Amino acid sequence: MEATALLPDIENLNLRLVTRGHVVGTCVFHMLKISTSIRRLNLDIHEGIKEVADCSPGCVCHQPHDWETKELRFNSLEELRICGLSSADCDFAFVKRLLGWTPVLRTIAINFDPSACVNEELCKELLSLTGPETCMKIYLYRNGAKVMYTPAG
Repeated sequence: MEATALLPDIENLNLRLVTRGHVVGTCVFHMLKISTSIRRLNLDIHEGIKEVADCSPGCVCHQPHDWETKELRFNSLEELRICGLSSADCDFAFVKRLLGWTPVLRTIAINFDPSACVNEELCKELLSLTGPETCMKIYLYRNGAKVMYTPAG
């Protein structure tokens, strides 16, 4: 992935990722680093067929992740849409970092994967990561039906 220096000015970036059990943060982080003018980012995450064996020791999943420690700013990203998000700690950690890098983000739509176990605390924490000027909608599945999260009480 490191071969590309910068992509030309791109305002809309649509990434369809088939993870097969791997983490998404490293790939998305790399694409954002080389595409600094993105205004709208759509991440469409699909698990695909999981590998039978665990990742090899050399897999990027087991290497240190730049996105976990780097401080970045994506000053043009205004809209973010994530479909197929799992409730795995590594995916949630990446979303937290991504929201911290985007000071002008105005619209966020997060659609959890139907198999994700999403609880009230997770949704509240996601909502707490944005300011009042940002519209965040969280969609999850309850009893097989897709619903929009609304805080209890």
